[in-house]
Amino acid sequence: VSTQSTGDENFRVGPYCRDFKEQTKCLHESRVGGVCEVDGVETTISKVMVCGGHPSLCDGSSHENNCVGMSGNCPVHKHRLCDGVHDCPDGSDEKRDECLEMTTKQECVRPFGKQGESLSFPRAWILDGEADCLDGTDEQEGHWKVCRYEGGISHVLNQGETECQDVFRCPQGDKIVHYSRLCDSVESCGDENENDICTVSRDFPEKQVRAKNVNGKKDLGCSTNCEERTFTYPTMDILGVSKTTLIMPPTKQNCSKMFGEQYLYLSCMNHCNDSTPCLLEDQPEVLKHDACPGQFTDDRVYTLANNDVLTFAVKESEESYHQEFFQCRNGRCVDFSQVCDLVDNCGDMSDEMNCTNHFQCKKDDTHLVGLSQKCDGFYDCLDLSDECNDECNKKLFTKSEHGLISFFIGLLSMFLNLSVLFSPTCKKRLPTSFLSPTSTVLLKVVTVGNLLQGFYLVLIAVFDWVYRERYCFDEGSWRSGRSCAVLGIISTFGSLLSHSFFSLLLVSALFIKSPPQTYLTTVAAVIVVIPLIIALLPTFPLESIQESLVKEIAYNQSSKLFAGIMSKAGHLATLQSYYHTKILDSQTTWQELGTLVDGMFTSAIPRSQIHHYGSTGMCLVNYISMSGDAPDFMTLIVLGVYFLSWAALLVLNMSSLRGVLVDTTSPCLSMLRCMSLSFLGTIAYIVLALIHNSGALDFTAHYQLFSILLLPLPALMVPICYLIALSRYRYEGDRKPEFEMEKLENSQDNRDSNSVNVSLGDESKGEYINHG
Repeated sequence: VSTQSTGDENFRVGPYCRDFKEQTKCLHESRVGGVCEVDGVETTISKVMVCGGHPSLCDGSSHENNCVGMSGNCPVHKHRLCDGVHDCPDGSDEKRDECLEMTTKQECVRPFGKQGESLSFPRAWILDGEADCLDGTDEQEGHWKVCRYEGGISHVLNQGETECQDVFRCPQGDKIVHYSRLCDSVESCGDENENDICTVSRDFPEKQVRAKNVNGKKDLGCSTNCEERTFTYPTMDILGVSKTTLIMPPTKQNCSKMFGEQYLYLSCMNHCNDSTPCLLEDQPEVLKHDACPGQFTDDRVYTLANNDVLTFAVKESEESYHQEFFQCRNGRCVDFSQVCDLVDNCGDMSDEMNCTNHFQCKKDDTHLVGLSQKCDGFYDCLDLSDECNDECNKKLFTKSEHGLISFFIGLLSMFLNLSVLFSPTCKKRLPTSFLSPTSTVLLKVVTVGNLLQGFYLVLIAVFDWVYRERYCFDEGSWRSGRSCAVLGIISTFGSLLSHSFFSLLLVSALFIKSPPQTYLTTVAAVIVVIPLIIALLPTFPLESIQESLVKEIAYNQSSKLFAGIMSKAGHLATLQSYYHTKILDSQTTWQELGTLVDGMFTSAIPRSQIHHYGSTGMCLVNYISMSGDAPDFMTLIVLGVYFLSWAALLVLNMSSLRGVLVDTTSPCLSMLRCMSLSFLGTIAYIVLALIHNSGALDFTAHYQLFSILLLPLPALMVPICYLIALSRYRYEGDRKPEFEMEKLENSQDNRDSNSVNVSLGDESKGEYINHG
């Protein structure tokens, strides 16, 4: 006869009957352990028959012995798992993986659970071949919608769900895991370790939670001038347990990037270079013999502390015992290596609560990320709070004053260029026009290009004001969206148009005398179409173009493995860690990568390509590479157009300086020289971009400011130069008496017919006025 505990009272259990039938038909609720059929009749059975190791009473199979060995030698019946009641002292029966995904309705009475109470239950029990509800609801196929996938994998939808989605395939393909259980430091795929994939895809820091053991001593990362010190915790001397010897570095360390033992040892030895608190200061001097209930039962050895207090130690090796445990507020104990390791090992966050090496996500206070993960460009918190916060300052314009500068420069540029577009170029009383008709038309086109650049500056500032605090959350949709693409087209087309037609203006004004109208129209049309095609090029839906121009893919944060914006290198590393056997390199196309990404999940995950203009968020040609990649062909084409324009500017201005061109003192030529100098802003910007891309200097921090000051400089200076020259021309013309004007005109008519008239004068007559 043996004594068993029912939880409410003790009573004797003996082999009164060889078949234990006296343990059936229990009437007292405190002694009922479950319900099953015995000899074809549904009846109750005693608690002592549940997980007691006795022969089975239930028909068909050992339902009462369907038990799970939990921590601390705490066997729990399957039906008592995930029921909201801690059957084990450490609550481990409520922290199992299957408890994370429960049915939404409480409609299951568990035979060996809470008697007569309807509960929800783990979805993993649905259609698993074993009835876990008295009425068999969990095994009724018509009651549940099941998604079945390749390889025999199935996934049961919860009530209210209508589509098969949000499921990750474990690497071996025989198990699936919901998105919500990924990247949480808990191995939901078993031995396949999906968290290793998260470490690669989300750029998690490598956590060294255990100090290196050197001849029984703990090395805390010391290389030279090391010193040995004795760790003082536990503060009492424990019989049979030696104090830990630490190999310390000579100077204080940055503990904000350390975890586990290293963090705990250094902080408690006051060897951190900041005010990092020691979590062991509030711990008892020694753990008493009954501490950590249900844990370490196999290796626990009782001993004395200070020859006075009964305590315990845990066997570490054949000749070594230790008591390096952190006692949680709920009574559970965890190893030093599990303290401050970004994982809630206690279950009440007490092992992470006062650590200074993490950032706590706002909407989920149990989700911790390392400080190095904050503001690193990877979204680690599902609420994006590790990137979208005041410290990261992730906005379209990182500084609000940059947005104001962009808006006012753009507004001023638009006003000046509109003034040029709608200003008269001649007066009726003047015998000649300021610019020839051909030059006037070309200048108007240059002005349209400049106007577009000013329009871009105003729009990008307005979008910055509209998005402002939301930009961080919507960065992926912005950089892959149409609005940014349209801004990029406007800016690029305007800049190329301005550069190309200004070169043509110089050629026309300084060399060509009365070009045929058809010739001029043809050349102008070609020069307009080419910049337009170049500006639209990144939006062409051709696979070869997109393969070359797309550098990143934007994902939403739901899949966890792929969240935020990821480069091709990030994709390759992540896919390699998942597939292992596949050979992937930089030649793998985006289409192939997309197929492999979809293969990791049971349904395609939403994503969008970051187009060329969205590479930096400013919606410009990718002059400055933020990722270190070589310039793509789009950037090279635009630079090629710029260099041709600058070469023309250089040749023409050098020719005018040498006197090759006629009348180098005319106001028109002075105006053209002034306009030419304005393009030095673009030249300076491109030179800085080339220096940055070469790695000589890093201009990332000043990229936005350069983009709104240097690039649009011609859009400001060209109209200013024109308006100043026009005012000067009119002023000098108004001062001359009418007869002097006529005399000057007559003298001009007598000039040698071979004289070449530059942009001043009427093209049809070849008239010229020298106001020098």
